[in-house]
Order: sequence, then C-alpha cells, then structure tokens
Amino acid sequence: KKIDQMLYNFLGKHYLKLGHINVENIQKLLQDIYSKLNVGEPIPFTSIARKFFTGMFSVLGIAINFVIIPVIIYYYLANGNKIKEVYLKIAPREYREETENLFNRVHHSLSNYLLGQVIIAIFVGIYIALGLSIVGIKYSFLIGSIAGILNMIPYVGFFSGFIPSILLAIFDNGDLYHIIGVLIVFFSEVAIENLLYPAVMSKTTGVS
Repeated sequence: KKIDQMLYNFLGKHYLKLGHINVENIQKLLQDIYSKLNVGEPIPFTSIARKFFTGMFSVLGIAINFVIIPVIIYYYLANGNKIKEVYLKIAPREYREETENLFNRVHHSLSNYLLGQVIIAIFVGIYIALGLSIVGIKYSFLIGSIAGILNMIPYVGFFSGFIPSILLAIFDNGDLYHIIGVLIVFFSEVAIENLLYPAVMSKTTGVS
C-alpha cells in the first residue's frame, strides 16, 4: 500500500509538473462537464486515480507472479545441486560439514514426507474409484483420480470427490441406495485413512 501511494504521488505530481500540465484546470473542466450531466456529487478524482494505480499495480503483480513463479520453480529443480554448492561455498569453513549434513537431512526428510503423501494419495484414489464403481456412480475413476491427487492438500481431497459424487447420486441416479453408497464409500475412506496415514508417515519420515 505504501509503494502504491508513493507511485501514485510520484506519477500524479512529478510527471505532470515536468509536462507543465495544470491539473487544476483539467479538474475544473471535468467538474463542469460532470455537473452539466446533472449527476449531483462531484467526481472524486483523487480516489479514482488512487484506485486506478492500486488496481494497475495489483494486476501487474499477479501477471509477474504467473511468469516468475514457474521460472523460479524450474530454476530450483534444474539447478538444485548448484545452489547447494553455492551455499556451502559461502558458509564459513568450520560450518561447511555441518551445513552439508543439515542439507542432506532436510532433503531426506522432505523426500520421505512427499513419498508418504503420494502413497496415501494413490490409496485414496484407488479406494474411492473402486468404491464408487461398485456403487454405480458415473465417472468413478475420474473422481477417484482427482480426489487422490488433491488429497495431498488437507480437506480439499475429500470434498473434491465427495461433492460431485453426492450430486451425481442425487441428480443422475436419484435414489437412496446410491446416496447411502456414496456416504459409506467416503466416510469409510476417511476412517481407514486415519488409521493408515500415521502408519505410512511414521515409516517414511521416521517420526513416531
């Protein structure tokens, strides 16, 4: 917000002065035009200009993120080892061995954590796909695949599979058997996952 305000002030005052533009005359002219349109209140020029610049820089920030984030991700994935070497070179000599051990431990822990998440995601995807298929819900394997992948995001996986399944059961099948079947599949999956998740993650991460 401070940067937006600074840029607004800089662009609104500095450049207009450089161009020898009389802002007051422009405002007076616009106010006269606006009043002739019989629209009671005067134009809040300052507010409009501030919102314009704020919105412009917000859109610019979003656009930059869409470009920069994928580039940074690719850079880190492609040059992970080189980045590690740079950190080790700039680290004080007496701490290099300890720093390298820390890097290796973090890498090992995160890799095992992600492995555990993938194992759980595969289980969830297969279980939901087979369960919905047995119940007779359309697109069961598509729903199972999406629910499995999104299961790595807390709560999202469950609802990404449950909502379309229950809607299909209500509007496509339209009977109590399919609705109860969907409920059994998803709530049994949650129960099994709550037992399986700690066991898998403790094995992969080494945390009790």
